[in-house]
Amino acid sequence: MALPKVTFPSDWHPCKGCACVNHSIPSYKISVTDADSPIADHLADLGKLTRSNDAPTPPEEKTLRGMISDSGKRIDTIDIHVLELKVMKQELLHLITHVDKELAELDKERQRLSDRVRERRPLLSALRRMPKEVLAHIFLHTLNVFPFPGVQPSETLFSAIRHPLLSFELVSRKWKDVLDTFPNLWSYVNILIDRIPSSAYVCFIGNQLSRSRQCPLSVSICRSDSFPFHRLDTFPTSILMALFTVSRRVRTLHLCLPDEDFADMQQFHLSFPNLQELLLSSSETSEVAQHLNFGSLPSLRVFRATDVSNIDKLSLPWHQITHFTSMDEAGRGLTARHALDALKMMSRVSVCRLSVCHFSLELQSLTTGVTEPTTQQTTLTHTFIIHISISIRTGL
Repeated sequence: MALPKVTFPSDWHPCKGCACVNHSIPSYKISVTDADSPIADHLADLGKLTRSNDAPTPPEEKTLRGMISDSGKRIDTIDIHVLELKVMKQELLHLITHVDKELAELDKERQRLSDRVRERRPLLSALRRMPKEVLAHIFLHTLNVFPFPGVQPSETLFSAIRHPLLSFELVSRKWKDVLDTFPNLWSYVNILIDRIPSSAYVCFIGNQLSRSRQCPLSVSICRSDSFPFHRLDTFPTSILMALFTVSRRVRTLHLCLPDEDFADMQQFHLSFPNLQELLLSSSETSEVAQHLNFGSLPSLRVFRATDVSNIDKLSLPWHQITHFTSMDEAGRGLTARHALDALKMMSRVSVCRLSVCHFSLELQSLTTGVTEPTTQQTTLTHTFIIHISISIRTGL
């Protein structure tokens, strides 16, 4: 590609020190003569004229006229020099204007070339050459893996969102190929019950389950917090059927539902033989035990609950639980007595996090249950980490 021609030599610079008169600004040399001195100070014979009204003698008149003529000639020389400098100044201003225009054009050209560089540089981005495995790993970290309500203040809203990978596959054919090659990217399934009436949304959930192929699934089912609440009469049958078909692949199940939804889920007698983690969060009532029964759950190891008071009544394989969490967000969570009853059934628990409500009301019965010198005293011999926070609510 040919470079643009420059209108002056590349080594051009203003001339400094050249003897040529055209390369330097002419300077007027000021000289002071005897005729320039005040008459009263320099010539005694002429100075008397300034102190009287006498007419000068012919020699004095000749001297005065010579002084006036000499100064007049020098004034004419100065006027000519001033005129030349004004012309030069005008030419320099014109040259400066031309330089300003040239600078503006150069700045515009530089901006144009910089824009072309910015346009072409992303085409050499390392992201375009990344192996599919690395892209899949990056995509996996962009997913909103279901938060557990109450663990962090910023995670108190338990709601599912639209799958971000739907936008990723529109970026390029390579990105779409990555999403088709790694089905585990589609294994985090968020289901918003309030969107179920939309046939497009039901198709989306079915498509996601299909794209996950045979990968283990993490499933979140909840009511929407970000849309106007629209209560369906019953739990959507389409979701129950979908869960029934993939129940053996579900490893993590998060349910944040009102109590009637928990009851509706039982109509298909769902079982999850490979479920490893179960999270329950009740949005209306604290008692869900009578509505929930998933069978034996032989692989369950992690159980978490938020605002569920009768945990100990749940039909769960408590002897298998190694990680247990119960949080109180709405003031209707686990009481101290029920917490104690639940802990009695967990012989293998190694990590326990409790937020016990109404502790002030349960203090006496809890103390009796713990300190009573009988065989019912509770000892957690296998517990390695226990976090217990006590919520004492005034006015109860």
